[in-house]
Amino acid sequence: MGLGQYTDDISLTRQTFAAFARSTVANGQIKKIDALRAEKMPSILAIFTGEDFLDVVGNPAGWLINSRDGEPMKEPKRPVLAQGKVRHVGDAFAAVIAETEEQARDAIDALDVEIDKLPAVIDMKSALKPGNALVHDEIETNQCFD
Repeated sequence: MGLGQYTDDISLTRQTFAAFARSTVANGQIKKIDALRAEKMPSILAIFTGEDFLDVVGNPAGWLINSRDGEPMKEPKRPVLAQGKVRHVGDAFAAVIAETEEQARDAIDALDVEIDKLPAVIDMKSALKPGNALVHDEIETNQCFD
C-alpha cells in the first residue's frame, strides 16, 4: 500500500521541467508567439515552438490503412508542436524548459500569444460536408480513409 512510484516522485540532481502552452480554441491560426518576456525570466533554459521542429516528422499513425477502394489513407502531418494552426483544445504550441516546474509554468503564462479563432469541426457528420472547416488543410478533406 502506497509503494507505487511515478515519474513525478523522482528528483534528480540538475533535473529540469517542461511546461506546455496549449490552445484554448478548437481551431485557430497562430499569428504570434513572442517569447521575449519569458526568455528573460530566471532559470528558463529553453523555449520551443513549432518553428523549432519544422524538419521533424512528428507522430505518424504507425500503420497504413487502405480505403475500401484500395487507396492508401490520407495521413496528415502531426507535428511535435503545432505549426501555424492549432487543431483542438489542448493542442500544444509551445514548450518551456526550466529549473523548476513553477518557473516553467510562469514562463508559459508570460508568452505573448495571438491565435485567431477559426470555425471548428465539432462532429463527424458535419465534418464530411463540403465547404466545412478542415482539421488538416494539407489533405483537403476531413476523411482519412473509407
